[in-house]
Amino acid sequence: MKEVVCDQDKIFGNRDTLVAALITTYGCIDIVFSPYGPYWKLNVGAMHKDPDLWGNPLEFRPERFLNDPNLFDYRGNNLHYLPFGSGRRICTGIPLAEKMLMHVVASLMHCFKWEFPPGQALDFFDKFGIVVKKKESIGCYTNS
Repeated sequence: MKEVVCDQDKIFGNRDTLVAALITTYGCIDIVFSPYGPYWKLNVGAMHKDPDLWGNPLEFRPERFLNDPNLFDYRGNNLHYLPFGSGRRICTGIPLAEKMLMHVVASLMHCFKWEFPPGQALDFFDKFGIVVKKKESIGCYTNS
């Protein structure tokens, strides 16, 4: 095992460091290639804060993804939103993160004490549909 680690250090330790050109915008050009070689890097932080694409990107508005489901497509060709990287080096934990998201939110919600607002009672009336939903939505708040 030690020989494998030492061999990797000998082989890969002398490689050139990544020389990358950050994305800059010159007119309609989004990617600028480095003159030092084939290495390039996407400036994902700047892409996610582009006011032309997001409209006031520094404001926390999660509903912007609810109105247009194509904005949330991070596996397709939408290069405006890359939270997990892209290409061959895309995050391998995406399926796990997608499956665990509901469990994480449920665990966080379980940590709070939930009560109905004053004057509101539990309503047991249902509304017809493929999935039975509450006729009146339940409004709750946390007092923690």
